[in-house]
Amino acid sequence: MLFNDNKEIEIPADNPFLNCKLDRQKFAEALTSVIEAFSDSDRGCVMSLDGEWGSGKTTFIKMWRQLLKKNQYSTIYFNAWECDYVDDPLAAMIAELKEMGLDNEKLNKVICAGGKVLVATFKSIFKGLLKAKLGINVDSYSDILDEAGNLANDYIEEVEKQKKTISDFKKALSEYIVSSKKSPVVFFVDELDRCNPEFAVRVLERIKHLFDIPNLFFVIAVNKTQLEFAVQGYYGSDKIDSSEYLRRFIDLNYSLPEPDFSKYYDYLADKHNFKKLFSDLTSNRYYGGNDGYALFVSIISALLPSAKLNLRATNKLFLLSRLTMQSFVPNNLLFSDVVFFLCYWKVVDTSFYNSIVERAFNIQELIDEIEKRLPANIKRTKDEMIVHRMAYTIAGLSFLYNLRDNFSNVDIGFKSSINEEGVYEFPVSSSFIDYNLLNQAFNFYDNHHNPIRLSYLTNKIDFYECINNNIG
Repeated sequence: MLFNDNKEIEIPADNPFLNCKLDRQKFAEALTSVIEAFSDSDRGCVMSLDGEWGSGKTTFIKMWRQLLKKNQYSTIYFNAWECDYVDDPLAAMIAELKEMGLDNEKLNKVICAGGKVLVATFKSIFKGLLKAKLGINVDSYSDILDEAGNLANDYIEEVEKQKKTISDFKKALSEYIVSSKKSPVVFFVDELDRCNPEFAVRVLERIKHLFDIPNLFFVIAVNKTQLEFAVQGYYGSDKIDSSEYLRRFIDLNYSLPEPDFSKYYDYLADKHNFKKLFSDLTSNRYYGGNDGYALFVSIISALLPSAKLNLRATNKLFLLSRLTMQSFVPNNLLFSDVVFFLCYWKVVDTSFYNSIVERAFNIQELIDEIEKRLPANIKRTKDEMIVHRMAYTIAGLSFLYNLRDNFSNVDIGFKSSINEEGVYEFPVSSSFIDYNLLNQAFNFYDNHHNPIRLSYLTNKIDFYECINNNIG
């Protein structure tokens, strides 16, 4: 059965972190204590919550937001990416204030004051556009403007008006925030690092110049590295110290802690019901009594802890593996470690996966290319179980790889010889696996003539990866 894995995690109002499998509630409580420390401050505060794309930032701040609401905080959530098509983020940010559900009269004052700010801003922008886009210098036309001396006075007056307009806006906003009687109000800004550079910088500027008022605490969930690139893009130079630039806007920096990935893997294996999947497949006879689920868990334990995939990629990998494996009928032989290995490369290194599909290497080259891409910790490990598992997985993939759909060999030079003990010796080597162990693994697969061809697996993986992309 195919299923949509893109639905949001349920966040119960009375227990927001109930479905969090990453043990992040303690971190949310620690950040809440930071907010409490600023509750009596005479100014606002901006906190950045840094995390890579796919690290679970959005889910975390939604859970944290619900925890704050449970503890009687007023909160606002603004998805910047959904609004980056507008010229100025101010109107969109003001619109989110209605989430507080407060006095409409005070909100209308904020809206009116914000409108005046926008009018003043676009007046300046319009004059700049005439000069930049059309080559028209408005200030040089006597029929449009007064003499130079009057222009200077007008400009000063205009600046003063803008300052008063901004002051009026901040006063109206402050009165609206105070009316919540819940201090401070927490304003979450999400997906800022995905916005176009100009919009991202404008959001930061609006926060600094217009929303810097007491009892308003901003939390910006962001991939800071990507946001720094956006700043460089906005200014058109990679020479700008974008990290120093962001310090002008951000008071506190925190990073989303890495989860206990072993628990997360267990959660995903349970979520996608792999144990039942393997109980329905009759491949146990090839594993000396060990079921396919144990084999699957062993390759996960060997490969993923060192690979450091983000949460989104990890979930995609598990889902793709589940969709592919569930397509096997009960009497099919399923080498689950090889399937997972192929799915791993499909997600992590598509170019290398395609080279496998195209059979771009001979067998030894394939082994060498795999080992180049394995996490360094695996190649340095002293854990015999991990080395044993990798030996058998590499051997299994190599045998599938070497056999064409017409049963001819890809690598015609890949032939074994028989030693004095009557054991086949294969012409293979590894940078970290002992030859005897690797040769033993190749002998295992040589003795279990697998009817499945590589293309049979990769065709399934490609098909379900396409489905995964469309529903995930």
